[in-house]
Formats: sequence, structure tokens, C-alpha cells
Amino acid sequence: MKCGTSSYRATPLRRWAFLGVLLLGACGSPTTAPGSAAFTVDRVEVAPTSAVLTALGESVQLSATALTTAGTVMGHKTFTWSSSDTNVATVSSEGLVTAAGPGNVTITATTDRTDGTATVTVTLTP
Repeated sequence: MKCGTSSYRATPLRRWAFLGVLLLGACGSPTTAPGSAAFTVDRVEVAPTSAVLTALGESVQLSATALTTAGTVMGHKTFTWSSSDTNVATVSSEGLVTAAGPGNVTITATTDRTDGTATVTVTLTP
């Protein structure tokens, strides 16, 4: 056989089989394709789930984790934080909760239209 020549011949059936393998490899299986359940946020966990603050201005750092249905942690998610009552406690865009007045408040972390919550109680001690 001369250099640069080949005895392999791509028949139409081989071409279709090769194309099918390429397409399946590029698309992935139905359970792992982007947008499927394996890549969708199923729940958001906030830690700690509860905290007690005893002075105005006292703070606690919360963290949020996005998980799939299988419980796999989804990294690189951005969360939006909110307080159910900013007169009791405020929350920063990084999840830092600061006491503003006595009472109970729910702090919510949201990503991909999925929420997780923590409860914060502010009890002022003299």
C-alpha cells in the first residue's frame, strides 16, 4: 500500500452510522441533557436553618446550596436574598443577616425560581 492511500471505503451505511454516533455524543442522553432534571435546581438548602440574634446590629452569615433531584450540589449558582420583614432583620446580597428590631423573620435564598429559607429570631436583651 502506498503512503497516503487507503483501502477503506465509506459506504452510505457507514456514513449514517458515523453520523448517528456523532449526534448521540453531542446531544447526550435524555437524562443528562442541559435543561433536564439532572441539571435543574430541585431544592435550595440554607444553612444554618435558624438563628437567634440578641442585639441590634448583630449579624449571622447564611449560606445557600442548590441541589438536583438526586442531591447533587450545583456549583456556580447565584442567589437572591430577601427578608420577610426588614424591620426585624435585613439581609445583604451575600446572605449576611443583620438584626434591626425584635421579632421573627424568614430569610429566603432564591435561584432558578427555587427557594430555600431560614428563620431568624431577634430577641433584644438589656
